[in-house]
Amino acid sequence: MYWTHHFAHHETLSRARSWLTQLGYSPDRIEVHADGVPRLALTVNRQELAEVQMLINAVERADPQGWPSFWDLARQDYLRPETEGEVPPVVEERSKETIGWHPPD
Repeated sequence: MYWTHHFAHHETLSRARSWLTQLGYSPDRIEVHADGVPRLALTVNRQELAEVQMLINAVERADPQGWPSFWDLARQDYLRPETEGEVPPVVEERSKETIGWHPPD
């Protein structure tokens, strides 16, 4: 399996690579891309996937500016318009208007 992860900072990326090599992952299994958004790619099997994800989460949480990353902030529920405890209105019936398309003359 080919697993990738994007980082907020280059320092966090280098720390993750260092920890992976210390845990016994061969450097030729690890691809580091420093251009653009820093990212790491790694070939893992299913048994190693949870271990790698836990390690990456630990590395990012140790970086005060790297956690939560901009990818995690985009998924946060605080962007929803409803406030806690409020139930969104239920749409009783769909519009009965027909949408059509006609070729241009």
